[in-house]
Amino acid sequence: MADRELSQNIINHLRNNSRTTLARMARKERVSISTIYTHVKQLEDTIIDKHTSIPDYARLGYPFRTEFYCDHEHPKTIATTLRQHQNANTISLLDDNKISIDTIFATLQEKERFKEQLEERGCTNIQAHDVLAPVLIEGWNMQE
Repeated sequence: MADRELSQNIINHLRNNSRTTLARMARKERVSISTIYTHVKQLEDTIIDKHTSIPDYARLGYPFRTEFYCDHEHPKTIATTLRQHQNANTISLLDDNKISIDTIFATLQEKERFKEQLEERGCTNIQAHDVLAPVLIEGWNMQE
């Protein structure tokens, strides 16, 4: 098995379950644990930003999830400000001075207050889309 193929397979294993063991990956890939360890370490130093968990927000007490899209004269500035907001989950800079903010809320009142705060901070053309049910979360896998 080529190094590139093994690295791709390791990334896929970790994306499917970031807590999988080196031994389990080694068995599935039919290589030694030390080979897996070397590849994981190299990937962590170059490609893998972090290992993370994806919680069930509703069970945590945040049943409302909304994707906000808006325009802002200085999108990087507002994105930096929003990084500190307790309801912001993921923030993305888009083209044409637009920003995307994935948010979670315990109440609908929190959601409305967040929208008001966006307006107060200079956001325009605010669109709010409620997430009814996530269909695919972090589902991408590498393929040759």
